[in-house]
Amino acid sequence: MNNSRTVIISPYAGGLGDNLCFSTLPEMYARSGFTVFIGLPAVEPSIRNLETRCLVWEMNPFVSGFVDDVGITFTHREMHQWIWNQNETRTLVEAMEALHGFKPTHRYPKVYYQPKWRPEVRETIFADPTSISQPMPPEVFDSFVNHVCNSRDYDKERIVVLTSKYAGPKGNLALVGNERYEVKDIFEYADLIWSCHLLLTSESGGAILASALRHDGHNPEIFSLFTTYGTNDRLFQFPNVRYCTTGKVTDDFLFHPDI
Repeated sequence: MNNSRTVIISPYAGGLGDNLCFSTLPEMYARSGFTVFIGLPAVEPSIRNLETRCLVWEMNPFVSGFVDDVGITFTHREMHQWIWNQNETRTLVEAMEALHGFKPTHRYPKVYYQPKWRPEVRETIFADPTSISQPMPPEVFDSFVNHVCNSRDYDKERIVVLTSKYAGPKGNLALVGNERYEVKDIFEYADLIWSCHLLLTSESGGAILASALRHDGHNPEIFSLFTTYGTNDRLFQFPNVRYCTTGKVTDDFLFHPDI
């Protein structure tokens, strides 16, 4: 693939959030005259599940296909350097646009799927405490939920926990007494997030998808529980999500391996 007007973009890692943070690039490249292909993640053998690939890339009209090579990619060190060198708070989406040579234009990730409105959940509070990469003890997530419920006068027992066959193993023991609902796929997951009153998440790709779906709108309201390290890291945070921090003195304070 030697065409000078062809570009291969690779996310750094294979998770949902990792891919979403690159999601505005195909349209920007295509509008500049490039044919865009998605390459393999830089540090993983593939995108972690086919539903992520479908939602983020196959439904993107500016993506022409996939290749089994690693294309243009940037390390966490380069992402950090760009974000931390700005005079104002900027997001990872803006960082990726700048690192790829574009003027930063979008604050949020972008999905081209139009979620379906589910009126039956418009007053529902959903929780998704699971994560693949970030361990969050269930008692810490439960304490976070208790705090939100106490401050907002919500009934904790009415919170519905969203589950999925692709859900990460970390956090699935939180809210053990609450109703569970297993989504049939990532598209129903998006529909429910877009339609609900409030979403409570951990530091995960689900929080980033919720940010993409909410964009500049008012719903759903999103609370995401981050470790102290994740809060200070600043990579995966967006201005339409309200972040709560564990504040626990743990290995949150270890240096990032890329630094």
